[in-house]
Amino acid sequence: VVAEVPADALAEDAPVYHKPSKEPAYFAEFQAIENNEPEVTDLKETLKSLLQAPTIASKEWVYDQYDYQVRTNTVVAPGSDAAVLRVRGTNKGLAMTTDCNSRYIFLDPETGGKIAVAEAARNIVVSGGEPLAITDCLNFGNPEKPEIFWQIEKSADGISAACTALNAPVIGGNVSLYNERSGEAVYPTPTIGM
Repeated sequence: VVAEVPADALAEDAPVYHKPSKEPAYFAEFQAIENNEPEVTDLKETLKSLLQAPTIASKEWVYDQYDYQVRTNTVVAPGSDAAVLRVRGTNKGLAMTTDCNSRYIFLDPETGGKIAVAEAARNIVVSGGEPLAITDCLNFGNPEKPEIFWQIEKSADGISAACTALNAPVIGGNVSLYNERSGEAVYPTPTIGM
């Protein structure tokens, strides 16, 4: 035993970090836009364009570069809604997925956080599993900028609400901040592993 620490000290009673937070101007502008269906003039070209989009297109070229057989325990390989691994010596499996759509988080961090958790849960369920818990990988820009800290706060609120609704606690994760390129923050990307 390295240390004995009451669980509440790490969760419910953990210190809360308060930084200046400000709703970005783009958020109000986006919320004011009428939600009309886009006009599509060429369905074939629109479909082709959609299928080439990085968030929709096949990711096979990525995962085919790696050994995903994991000691030959892989039952459902990458490319499905969730990978499923056999638990040797049992008739059970372990379904796993990661999900996030950074555009959703950017446009509405709280709702986007809920959607990321819900998408992961749906992927687990349609693979025959039960959502039990999540881990997260929170990637954001500079939290010293109030608009970025607002994105962090709101997406965390959304993730928390979804996890509470699913009775799926956050059991681990990491945080990567100050992600910028040429002074511009990356899209907020709280990736959910379930």
